Amino acid sequence: MMRDPAPVPGFRHVYPNFRHQNKANGFSCAQLSPMSLRPVDHGQPGLPPALNIENFHQDSKVFPEELYTEGNPGQLYVANRLRFYADPVPHRHKYHGTTGITINIPAYFERRLSYVDSRQFYCNFYERLASQKSDFKRLVELMDEVGSMHYYNIKTTGTL
Repeated sequence: MMRDPAPVPGFRHVYPNFRHQNKANGFSCAQLSPMSLRPVDHGQPGLPPALNIENFHQDSKVFPEELYTEGNPGQLYVANRLRFYADPVPHRHKYHGTTGITINIPAYFERRLSYVDSRQFYCNFYERLASQKSDFKRLVELMDEVGSMHYYNIKTTGTL
């Protein structure tokens, strides 16, 4: 758990983190965490919707042990994808190392996109899901109060 950040005059802390719903020193919006956003109707033929965006994102990565011949995903990847999509518990990483260091370096993404390009898909699905949440609507209200006496500078605290 992260330490509480120091107050910044003129700013309001925003906590879009799964574990920080009850912070007294800012706006807690756990609904906007990738651990909370669900389901993901990704439109991939023959696959069920992913039960949360975190598992959808994590299992879009292909790791060396999941490759078959000629650098293509094998049966382990296919089985892992189905398992991750169907798992209601969000997982921050697909694989964990035995030494406590997370081994999470994908070989490539199924469409063989660069990391930055792949984030376009993630951000698109994130926006679709987050914009339907009441926490998102409240955050927009806070930002829309720019011209009023209740104007807030927003400081996102923690990780999404």
